[in-house]
Amino acid sequence: MRVEAITAPKVSRSSEAALLHGRRDPASMWPAAGIALVLSWLRARVFWVLPAAATLVICLIDIGRPALWQDELATYSAARRPLLDLVRLLRHGDAVLAPYYLLLHGWIGVVGDSPTALRLPSALAMAGSAGLTAALAARLFGRWEGCVAGLTFGCLPVVSRYGQEARPYALAVLLVAGTAFLLVVAVQRQARADWVRYGLGIAALGAVQLTTLLVLVPHLLVVLVERRQVRAPTALVRSWGRTVALALLAVSPIAVVGWRQRGQISWIPPLSLAQVQALPGQVFGSSAVAELVLVVAVVGVLRFRGRTLLAASLLLVPPVLLVVLSEQVPLVRPRYLIHIVVGAAVLAAVGACALGRRAAVIFVVAVALLGLPAQVDVRSATRAGQPDYPEIAALLHAQVRPGDALVMPGSGGLRFRVGVAAYLPRRFRPEDPLLRRSALDAARLDGVECSPATCLGRPPRVWVACVDGCRTPEESLLPETREVLRREGYEVAHSWRLRGAELALEVPRVRR
Repeated sequence: MRVEAITAPKVSRSSEAALLHGRRDPASMWPAAGIALVLSWLRARVFWVLPAAATLVICLIDIGRPALWQDELATYSAARRPLLDLVRLLRHGDAVLAPYYLLLHGWIGVVGDSPTALRLPSALAMAGSAGLTAALAARLFGRWEGCVAGLTFGCLPVVSRYGQEARPYALAVLLVAGTAFLLVVAVQRQARADWVRYGLGIAALGAVQLTTLLVLVPHLLVVLVERRQVRAPTALVRSWGRTVALALLAVSPIAVVGWRQRGQISWIPPLSLAQVQALPGQVFGSSAVAELVLVVAVVGVLRFRGRTLLAASLLLVPPVLLVVLSEQVPLVRPRYLIHIVVGAAVLAAVGACALGRRAAVIFVVAVALLGLPAQVDVRSATRAGQPDYPEIAALLHAQVRPGDALVMPGSGGLRFRVGVAAYLPRRFRPEDPLLRRSALDAARLDGVECSPATCLGRPPRVWVACVDGCRTPEESLLPETREVLRREGYEVAHSWRLRGAELALEVPRVRR
């Protein structure tokens, strides 16, 4: 009987040494060590990672469903332009939005200009805001309070509303939460690097939205109170003042240009008592959610008093100051105040946690359930009664014939041309005979039209759109355009009622 020789597998010297000494091969331990390191990192930071992740998921739900509305179409029109053309546009208007438009211009160059792509930076900003709100509350009160604050923030309907909008308001919220956190760190440690980071945050905040600089008053209150508890109170006040002065100097050009272009906000109505009463529900996105959060926030203030100064002043001071300033220049709009929910979330979390952990969990669930109807409404097909441009584009794509013309509404039809262009490829669009200069050539958000009497011509079919609740499509046209169509004998052959709009197809009357 023949015995086969069994060859032992080759073992490296390092592995052999490890076996002889009863140790595992370090190379084989790397995956397990890496997983353990990640888990350890997450455990130490779950109090803010969890709210940030949850907020991002919430904001991403149906983010591309609502049609781009009027303000977002301004972003679409501006940010897609070549850089030099964007600069030309900003010289005529929207200069205060220059940093946001430039940011989105670069973003579009990488990820594209679909509605989802345009809104994604806002969703990421709100996720970051939730994490920073949690970090702020944790720094002031504890990690459990921080986690509850971040989750409360993420469940607010207003967070989804502006986390799904291609405008700078979500970035402003991110910077308000970030500068509040950086202020606390700078006051506690009083290190030069911390003050530099805080100053850069304030400069960025002013660049994104000037009205949010009102949070500097709450910041000053904190500095003045904290100076009594530090060894070098004069140095603390001096460091804060110098940092803020340099930051304001950096954003002063935007402020000067914004003041010169203040006519762009002349549409904001004078402040009324009814507006003030409606503000809480509008700022939080739901009146029921606002009432619950503010009531529990009061519990937090009563429970911790002085420790809630920063959060309470972030919640209360900016609205009061904005109302006072509105006596000179009307500025009170809900979207200019949504950043106060950072302070509200922190206070409400502290109040809920003071009642026990079970009560805190119930509170977060209650905020989510009460805000559910508003969350659904945020994700509806259209916003603020605006036209459903995807539906309009689908109808035109199916019905348009070569030679058809599209006449843009003159009443309530702001951005209609941009809205159609955003959803309907150029090769499927009807001719635009009234367009004399494109938005790009005119350095405006929309194109410039010529006189209908001289350039409309006599197309075989004319599409007319009705928006903003007008009774008939022709009613939305400028009087001169309407008169030309009547003189040329056009009449409605068919009409379609759509969400936020009505389209009519007009053809020349048959002469007998």
